[in-house]
Amino acid sequence: MKFIYLADTHIGGSDVQGYRQQERYLRYVNELFHLLSEWLNQHPEVLFLIHGGDLVDDGTPENILLTRDLFATLPLPCYLSLGNHDLTCANSLSQWLQLAPDFFPQRQADYSLMREDIRLDFLCAQWGNKPCLWDPSEEQIPTFTDQQLALLRNGLEGKRRILITHAPPCGLPATQTGLQNPLHPPAGNFQTVLENLAKELKLDLILGAHNHMDLAVKSDPAFFVTTAAFTETPFEFKLFEITKDILSMCTLDLVNQLPFRSHYDHQKGYVQGRPCDRGFHEKRKLSEPPR
Repeated sequence: MKFIYLADTHIGGSDVQGYRQQERYLRYVNELFHLLSEWLNQHPEVLFLIHGGDLVDDGTPENILLTRDLFATLPLPCYLSLGNHDLTCANSLSQWLQLAPDFFPQRQADYSLMREDIRLDFLCAQWGNKPCLWDPSEEQIPTFTDQQLALLRNGLEGKRRILITHAPPCGLPATQTGLQNPLHPPAGNFQTVLENLAKELKLDLILGAHNHMDLAVKSDPAFFVTTAAFTETPFEFKLFEITKDILSMCTLDLVNQLPFRSHYDHQKGYVQGRPCDRGFHEKRKLSEPPR
C-alpha cells in the first residue's frame, strides 16, 4: 500500500506573517496543487493522501470551503487530522464536518480506517482547556482525551498500525540541528504518552506535523515522523509504502517543477534534515496484535 503525507498548508493565511521555517508561497497554492495533481496522475499506485493538520490558517467557513474545493482537484481521497489552526473558532469543528465531510469518512474528528489490513487512527490533539478549540493566548500543551485513548485501544484489528495527529511526537534531535537541545519538542508529557502508546499498541508509525520540519526518529517499535510545510520551499511531501514485510518512507518535493521562482534559506537547512531524517526502508516482521 502506498500513500502520501503532507501538512501545514495554512491556506487562507499570509505569506509574510505567522510561524514558518522557510518562505511561504500561498499566493501560488493553485499552481502547487496542479503540480501535485500531475504527480499523482503519474503514480496511480498511490491510494490516498493524509493531511497532518493546519490545512487552513483560521478555521473559518470561507477557508474550509476554499480548501474543500482545492483538494477536490486531486485524483484520490484525502483524509485530515485537524490541527490547532484548523480549530480557531468555537464552531470550527462543526463547520468542517458540515462543509467538508469528505475529509472525515466517519463524520467525526477522531476516527479509524482500515486499508489493506492496515489500521489508521486519526486523533485531533487537544491544545487547551476547551475541546476542539485553539486559543492562541493559552500555552500549547497537546493532549489526548480519555475517549480518544479508548478509540485507539478498541475496534478494528490491523496487521499494521499508524497514528496520525497534528502535534509533533518529539523535538528535532540535536544531532540533526547542531543545537544543544532538541528543537520544537511538544510541551508537557506528550512525547512520553506517545512512546508508551507505541509500545502498548505496537504502532508502526506516528505521523505528526506542526513544526514545519522533516523528522524521522525510531522509537521502538514506531517511527516518529513530521514533515516540512507543503506551501514552504521546497514544497515537500512524504511517500510511504507499507506491506507485510516492508515499511519505507521517502521525501519528495516540487521545487524543480515550479512555474515561479522561490527562495531557500540555506542557514536553516536542518529543516530538511539529513538523509536518515528524510527517509528509511526497513524490513520488519508482523508483530502479534496486543492483548
